[in-house]
Amino acid sequence: MNFPPFQQICAPQHLQTAWHQLRPELLSAQTAAARAEYERTLGGNLNSLASRLERGQYCASSPGASVIARLEDALVQRAVLNALAPLLARKPGYAVRDAQVALNRLRACDAHGYRFVAATAIAAFPQQLDQTLLLHRLAAQLSDAPLLDLLEQWCETGLLFAAAREPDSASSAASFQRPCEWVMQLAQSLFARWLPGAAFNEEPLAAQAWQAATAQHPGEQHCWRPAAVQSLARVAALAGVTATLVLLSSARARRHPLGQCLAALGAVTGIASGLAWYASSNAWAWPPAATSLAPQTQAALEEVLANTLLQDFDLAITRVGWPLVRVAGSFAIAARNEQSARAALHLAGQALWPMGWQCAPEHTFLACFEEAERELSSHFSG
Repeated sequence: MNFPPFQQICAPQHLQTAWHQLRPELLSAQTAAARAEYERTLGGNLNSLASRLERGQYCASSPGASVIARLEDALVQRAVLNALAPLLARKPGYAVRDAQVALNRLRACDAHGYRFVAATAIAAFPQQLDQTLLLHRLAAQLSDAPLLDLLEQWCETGLLFAAAREPDSASSAASFQRPCEWVMQLAQSLFARWLPGAAFNEEPLAAQAWQAATAQHPGEQHCWRPAAVQSLARVAALAGVTATLVLLSSARARRHPLGQCLAALGAVTGIASGLAWYASSNAWAWPPAATSLAPQTQAALEEVLANTLLQDFDLAITRVGWPLVRVAGSFAIAARNEQSARAALHLAGQALWPMGWQCAPEHTFLACFEEAERELSSHFSG
C-alpha cells in the first residue's frame, strides 16, 4: 500500500470534518470553555494546526499541558482515524461490529454441522499489545514516515495504548511501603532481644510515610511532595548519623550489646533516610500518563490499529479450517466436536502470545451451540 494518508490529514478541510465529528465528545465542563475558545477562531486554528503538521512542528502534548493542546491532540487523532480506517479495512478480515451479525454467522456454522463453540476474549484489549510489533506492521503497510512518527509519539506519551503502562496507585503505594516495612521489621528484630513484648505495626507507619510523601489531587494521579520527603530525610539522617557516631566513638558502647543494637539502628535510620532522599529526587516518581479529552475517538483509533495485528490471528485460526467470528477483542470459534473446540482455544492462545495478548479466563467458555447462544449474545455485547 503506497498511499500517504498524512497528506490527507494535513488538509484543513479534513481537519474541519474531524472537528465536527469530535465536537459531540467535547461537552464536559473541562472542555466546554476550551472548545468555545477554539471555535472563536476555528478557521485560523485549523490552518495553523495543518501548517504545523505539514512542517513537522506538531508534537503530542506532554502531561500537564493546556486543555487547548490536549484538544488538538484529540482533533488530530480523529483526523488520523478518518484517514486510516478505510485503508486498514481493505484487507479481508473476520471482524464484525455488531453482536447480532456475529450470532447470525455462528448460526450459519451450526447449520453446516459445527456443533460446538469455543468463545473467549482478549485480556485488556486493545491496550496490552506489542507496540513495537504494531509499528513495524504499519510501516510495512503504510509508506508514510510522518504518520508513523506521530503514532509512535502517541504510544510513548500514553495517548495510545496507555492502560498497560499507567501505574496503579495501590500497587505503587505497596511498592513504596515495602522498603518502609523492611526497615521496621529490621528494627523489630534488633530490639526483640531487649524488648520482647514490643510490637511494631509497620503497615500504618508505611501508610503514613506514603501519605506524607505524596499528594493526591481529584482526578489526577499521585504526585510527589519533595519538600516533605526531604524534611523527613534530613531529620532521619541527622538522628541516624549522630546516634551512630556517638555510640561507635565509645569503646564501652561498642562492647555492650545494647550499644551495638543502637548503633545498628542508627545505620538502619541512615538507610531509611537514603530511601527517602531517593524518593524525593523523583527516582520513584512516575510521569503521569497523558489522557485524551476524547476517549471514544482514542478507543476507536486503538481498535483500528489493533485490528492490523489481529488479521494475522484471524488467518492463523481460519487456515486450520475453523470458522471464526470476532467483535473487537471478543471472538468465537466454531468446531465440529468438543476435542476440536479445545484445540481451537489452545491455538488461539498461541497465536495471541507473540502480539502481547492472552485470553481472559473469566470470558472463556466452551459449549454446544444450543446451550451457549444466550451466553454468546452477552459475550459479544459486553
